[in-house]
Amino acid sequence: MQTLDKMASILGPNVLREYNEALELLQTTGLTLYEAKTYLALIVKGYGEVSVIAATADIPRTSAYKSLESLKDKGYIYSENGRPVVYKPYSPLDVSEKIIEKIKNVFQKLNNLRNVVEEVGDLEVVYMIKGFDEVIEKIKDILNASTRKFVISSPKFNVIRDKIEKELDKALKRGVSIIIIHPPFQRVPQNAESYIKEDLITTDVLGDSEQALLAGPDLSIAGYTNNPILAEHLEIFISSLIDFAIMKKNKE
Repeated sequence: MQTLDKMASILGPNVLREYNEALELLQTTGLTLYEAKTYLALIVKGYGEVSVIAATADIPRTSAYKSLESLKDKGYIYSENGRPVVYKPYSPLDVSEKIIEKIKNVFQKLNNLRNVVEEVGDLEVVYMIKGFDEVIEKIKDILNASTRKFVISSPKFNVIRDKIEKELDKALKRGVSIIIIHPPFQRVPQNAESYIKEDLITTDVLGDSEQALLAGPDLSIAGYTNNPILAEHLEIFISSLIDFAIMKKNKE
Protein backbone atom coordinates (compact mmCIF):
# COMPACT_ATOMS: atom_id res chain seq x y z
CA MET A 1 0.00 0.00 0.00
CA GLN A 2 1.43 3.37 -1.04
CA THR A 3 1.77 6.14 1.49
CA LEU A 4 0.51 9.68 0.93
CA ASP A 5 4.10 10.92 0.66
CA LYS A 6 4.87 8.48 -2.14
CA MET A 7 1.61 9.14 -3.96
CA ALA A 8 2.22 12.89 -3.84
CA SER A 9 5.79 12.40 -5.13
CA ILE A 10 4.63 10.22 -8.02
CA LEU A 11 2.02 12.80 -9.06
CA GLY A 12 4.69 15.46 -9.42
CA PRO A 13 6.34 18.38 -7.62
CA ASN A 14 3.21 20.57 -7.65
CA VAL A 15 1.12 17.94 -5.90
CA LEU A 16 3.91 17.24 -3.43
CA ARG A 17 4.18 20.95 -2.64
CA GLU A 18 0.41 21.23 -2.14
CA TYR A 19 0.45 18.16 0.11
CA ASN A 20 3.19 19.64 2.31
CA GLU A 21 1.39 23.00 2.40
CA ALA A 22 -1.81 21.24 3.46
CA LEU A 23 0.06 19.53 6.31
CA GLU A 24 1.42 22.87 7.50
CA LEU A 25 -1.93 24.65 7.26
CA LEU A 26 -3.75 21.91 9.15
CA GLN A 27 -1.20 22.23 11.95
CA THR A 28 -1.96 25.97 12.21
CA THR A 29 -5.55 25.00 13.11
CA GLY A 30 -4.31 23.11 16.17
CA LEU A 31 -3.72 19.63 14.74
CA THR A 32 -0.54 17.73 15.43
CA LEU A 33 1.55 16.47 12.50
CA TYR A 34 0.21 12.93 12.96
CA GLU A 35 -3.38 14.22 13.15
CA ALA A 36 -2.89 16.23 9.96
CA LYS A 37 -1.45 13.19 8.16
CA THR A 38 -4.28 11.02 9.45
CA TYR A 39 -6.94 13.46 8.29
CA LEU A 40 -5.41 13.80 4.81
CA ALA A 41 -5.15 10.01 4.55
CA LEU A 42 -8.82 9.68 5.40
CA ILE A 43 -9.78 12.36 2.87
CA VAL A 44 -7.86 10.51 0.15
CA LYS A 45 -9.20 7.05 1.08
CA GLY A 46 -12.75 8.23 1.83
CA TYR A 47 -13.01 5.81 4.74
CA GLY A 48 -10.92 3.23 6.52
CA GLU A 49 -10.08 1.37 9.67
CA VAL A 50 -7.02 2.02 11.82
CA SER A 51 -4.49 -0.21 10.07
CA VAL A 52 -5.35 1.10 6.59
CA ILE A 53 -5.17 4.74 7.66
CA ALA A 54 -1.92 4.13 9.58
CA ALA A 55 -0.31 2.60 6.50
CA THR A 56 -1.55 5.36 4.19
CA ALA A 57 -0.44 8.14 6.55
CA ASP A 58 2.84 6.29 7.19
CA ILE A 59 2.56 6.55 10.98
CA PRO A 60 2.53 3.91 13.76
CA ARG A 61 -0.80 2.12 14.29
CA THR A 62 -1.06 3.26 17.93
CA SER A 63 -0.46 6.86 16.86
CA ALA A 64 -3.07 6.51 14.12
CA TYR A 65 -5.66 5.31 16.62
CA LYS A 66 -4.95 8.21 18.98
CA SER A 67 -5.06 10.66 16.08
CA LEU A 68 -8.36 9.28 14.80
CA GLU A 69 -9.98 9.53 18.22
CA SER A 70 -8.62 13.05 18.66
CA LEU A 71 -9.95 14.07 15.23
CA LYS A 72 -13.33 12.69 16.26
CA ASP A 73 -13.32 14.83 19.41
CA LYS A 74 -12.38 17.88 17.33
CA GLY A 75 -15.18 17.32 14.83
CA TYR A 76 -13.10 16.46 11.75
CA ILE A 77 -14.28 12.86 11.36
CA TYR A 78 -16.78 10.33 12.68
CA SER A 79 -16.82 6.56 13.13
CA GLU A 80 -19.22 3.75 12.40
CA ASN A 81 -19.46 0.92 14.91
CA GLY A 82 -18.35 -2.47 13.76
CA ARG A 83 -15.42 -4.84 13.78
CA PRO A 84 -13.19 -3.22 12.85
CA VAL A 85 -14.39 0.34 13.50
CA VAL A 86 -14.55 2.34 10.27
CA TYR A 87 -13.70 6.04 10.26
CA LYS A 88 -15.03 8.58 7.75
CA PRO A 89 -14.24 12.28 7.27
CA TYR A 90 -16.77 15.06 7.42
CA SER A 91 -16.90 17.29 4.37
CA PRO A 92 -13.76 19.49 4.34
CA LEU A 93 -15.95 22.52 3.61
CA ASP A 94 -18.10 21.81 6.67
CA VAL A 95 -14.98 21.41 8.79
CA SER A 96 -13.52 24.64 7.42
CA GLU A 97 -16.67 26.55 8.38
CA LYS A 98 -16.34 25.29 11.96
CA ILE A 99 -12.67 26.27 12.07
CA ILE A 100 -13.41 29.73 10.69
CA GLU A 101 -16.11 30.22 13.31
CA LYS A 102 -13.73 29.17 16.09
CA ILE A 103 -11.04 31.52 14.81
CA LYS A 104 -13.60 34.34 14.65
CA ASN A 105 -14.49 33.67 18.28
CA VAL A 106 -10.82 33.80 19.31
CA PHE A 107 -10.22 37.09 17.51
CA GLN A 108 -13.45 38.50 18.89
CA LYS A 109 -12.11 37.81 22.37
CA LEU A 110 -8.82 39.43 21.44
CA ASN A 111 -10.66 42.47 20.08
CA ASN A 112 -12.68 42.70 23.29
CA LEU A 113 -9.44 42.44 25.24
CA ARG A 114 -7.90 45.28 23.23
CA ASN A 115 -10.95 47.47 23.86
CA VAL A 116 -10.84 46.77 27.58
CA VAL A 117 -7.09 47.46 27.75
CA GLU A 118 -7.68 50.79 26.02
CA GLU A 119 -10.43 51.51 28.55
CA VAL A 120 -8.20 50.61 31.49
CA GLY A 121 -5.26 52.50 30.02
CA ASP A 122 -2.56 50.16 31.34
CA LEU A 123 -0.95 47.70 28.98
CA GLU A 124 0.76 45.93 31.89
CA VAL A 125 -2.52 44.46 33.14
CA VAL A 126 -1.91 41.40 30.91
CA TYR A 127 1.18 39.22 31.40
CA MET A 128 2.46 36.59 28.98
CA ILE A 129 3.31 33.10 30.21
CA LYS A 130 5.39 30.81 27.99
CA GLY A 131 5.84 27.05 28.31
CA PHE A 132 3.37 24.22 28.96
CA ASP A 133 4.57 23.59 32.53
CA GLU A 134 4.46 27.32 33.35
CA VAL A 135 0.89 27.64 32.03
CA ILE A 136 -0.20 24.62 34.11
CA GLU A 137 1.44 26.11 37.22
CA LYS A 138 -0.42 29.39 36.72
CA ILE A 139 -3.71 27.49 36.39
CA LYS A 140 -2.85 25.77 39.68
CA ASP A 141 -2.10 29.16 41.28
CA ILE A 142 -5.48 30.54 40.19
CA LEU A 143 -7.24 27.43 41.47
CA ASN A 144 -5.43 27.46 44.82
CA ALA A 145 -6.21 31.16 45.29
CA SER A 146 -9.91 30.73 44.51
CA THR A 147 -12.22 30.90 47.52
CA ARG A 148 -15.64 31.10 45.83
CA LYS A 149 -15.64 29.98 42.20
CA PHE A 150 -13.21 28.48 39.69
CA VAL A 151 -14.21 28.17 36.03
CA ILE A 152 -12.30 26.44 33.27
CA SER A 153 -13.28 26.03 29.62
CA SER A 154 -10.86 23.94 27.58
CA PRO A 155 -10.63 21.49 24.68
CA LYS A 156 -7.71 19.95 26.58
CA PHE A 157 -9.38 19.55 29.95
CA ASN A 158 -8.44 15.86 30.06
CA VAL A 159 -4.77 16.88 29.83
CA ILE A 160 -5.12 19.68 32.38
CA ARG A 161 -7.15 17.49 34.75
CA ASP A 162 -4.31 14.98 35.07
CA LYS A 163 -1.99 17.83 36.13
CA ILE A 164 -4.30 19.61 38.61
CA GLU A 165 -6.44 16.76 39.94
CA LYS A 166 -5.18 17.11 43.53
CA GLU A 167 -5.78 20.86 43.51
CA LEU A 168 -9.31 20.34 42.16
CA ASP A 169 -10.11 17.88 44.97
CA LYS A 170 -8.79 20.28 47.60
CA ALA A 171 -10.77 23.19 46.15
CA LEU A 172 -13.98 21.15 46.18
CA LYS A 173 -13.37 20.12 49.79
CA ARG A 174 -12.96 23.74 50.89
CA GLY A 175 -16.26 24.64 49.23
CA VAL A 176 -15.13 26.26 46.00
CA SER A 177 -17.68 26.01 43.19
CA ILE A 178 -15.98 24.30 40.23
CA ILE A 179 -17.44 24.85 36.75
CA ILE A 180 -15.98 22.95 33.80
CA ILE A 181 -16.77 23.38 30.09
CA HIS A 182 -15.25 20.57 28.06
CA PRO A 183 -15.63 18.44 24.90
CA PRO A 184 -17.62 15.17 25.01
CA PHE A 185 -16.20 12.05 26.63
CA GLN A 186 -13.86 13.76 29.09
CA ARG A 187 -13.99 12.81 32.76
CA VAL A 188 -14.70 15.55 35.29
CA PRO A 189 -14.43 15.45 39.10
CA GLN A 190 -17.48 14.51 41.13
CA ASN A 191 -19.40 17.49 42.53
CA ALA A 192 -18.08 19.75 39.77
CA GLU A 193 -20.57 21.52 37.52
CA SER A 194 -20.05 20.16 34.00
CA TYR A 195 -21.09 21.50 30.59
CA ILE A 196 -20.31 19.83 27.26
CA LYS A 197 -19.29 22.09 24.37
CA GLU A 198 -17.76 20.99 21.08
CA ASP A 199 -15.42 23.08 18.96
CA LEU A 200 -13.56 24.70 21.85
CA ILE A 201 -10.20 26.02 20.71
CA THR A 202 -8.70 28.03 23.58
CA THR A 203 -8.39 27.36 27.30
CA ASP A 204 -10.10 30.00 29.44
CA VAL A 205 -9.65 30.05 33.22
CA LEU A 206 -11.37 32.29 35.75
CA GLY A 207 -10.80 32.50 39.50
CA ASP A 208 -13.27 34.34 41.75
CA SER A 209 -14.01 36.76 38.88
CA GLU A 210 -10.69 38.42 39.74
CA GLN A 211 -8.03 36.39 37.94
CA ALA A 212 -8.21 35.25 34.32
CA LEU A 213 -6.07 33.25 31.91
CA LEU A 214 -6.41 32.64 28.17
CA ALA A 215 -4.18 29.93 26.65
CA GLY A 216 -3.58 28.75 23.10
CA PRO A 217 -4.63 25.33 21.74
CA ASP A 218 -1.45 23.52 22.82
CA LEU A 219 -1.15 25.31 26.20
CA SER A 220 2.34 26.50 25.33
CA ILE A 221 1.53 30.20 25.75
CA ALA A 222 -1.05 32.15 27.73
CA GLY A 223 -2.10 35.61 28.74
CA TYR A 224 -2.82 36.19 32.44
CA THR A 225 -4.40 39.08 34.31
CA ASN A 226 -5.47 39.82 37.86
CA ASN A 227 -7.36 42.90 36.71
CA PRO A 228 -11.05 42.52 37.71
CA ILE A 229 -12.27 44.48 34.67
CA LEU A 230 -10.58 42.09 32.23
CA ALA A 231 -11.66 39.08 34.28
CA GLU A 232 -15.25 40.32 34.16
CA HIS A 233 -15.19 40.40 30.35
CA LEU A 234 -13.89 36.82 30.20
CA GLU A 235 -16.60 35.78 32.65
CA ILE A 236 -19.26 37.22 30.34
CA PHE A 237 -17.85 35.19 27.44
CA ILE A 238 -17.72 31.98 29.50
CA SER A 239 -21.31 32.55 30.65
CA SER A 240 -22.36 32.67 27.00
CA LEU A 241 -20.66 29.28 26.43
CA ILE A 242 -22.61 27.81 29.36
CA ASP A 243 -25.88 29.26 28.07
CA PHE A 244 -25.18 27.75 24.64
CA ALA A 245 -24.40 24.33 26.15
CA ILE A 246 -27.63 24.40 28.20
CA MET A 247 -29.68 25.44 25.16
CA LYS A 248 -28.21 22.64 23.04
CA LYS A 249 -28.84 20.07 25.79
CA ASN A 250 -32.47 21.17 26.12
CA LYS A 251 -32.98 20.80 22.37
CA GLU A 252 -31.68 17.24 22.55
